Amino acid sequence: MHLLESNLAVLHAIRTLQEAMSQAAPNGRDFYPQSRDDYGTARLEHATRERQTTALSADYIAIVNNIAEQIDAAEAINRNANRTGTPPTVPGCTVSEVGELGTVLSSVHVPYRP
Repeated sequence: MHLLESNLAVLHAIRTLQEAMSQAAPNGRDFYPQSRDDYGTARLEHATRERQTTALSADYIAIVNNIAEQIDAAEAINRNANRTGTPPTVPGCTVSEVGELGTVLSSVHVPYRP
């Protein structure tokens, strides 16, 4: 599995987790025999966990977008090289490194881009 696909799988898993967490939110009926404080504490703890998964999701969205931008850049380099017939160039990289990077990155399928 390529890096982009692996990170998209993590993002999907986080979203599945968030949906499951939403179903598991504390409900006042579940705390009926207990005190109101217990319900309030459970709600606050649940909200904290939801914020943590939201932050984690935002991190992975940024990672996926960054990888997708790199793929776009590599594909643009390859398109330019194919159009002009000259080897691709990237400052600080040898021709073989750029060629290998472009080949690897352009072989990745980008199924979704938020």
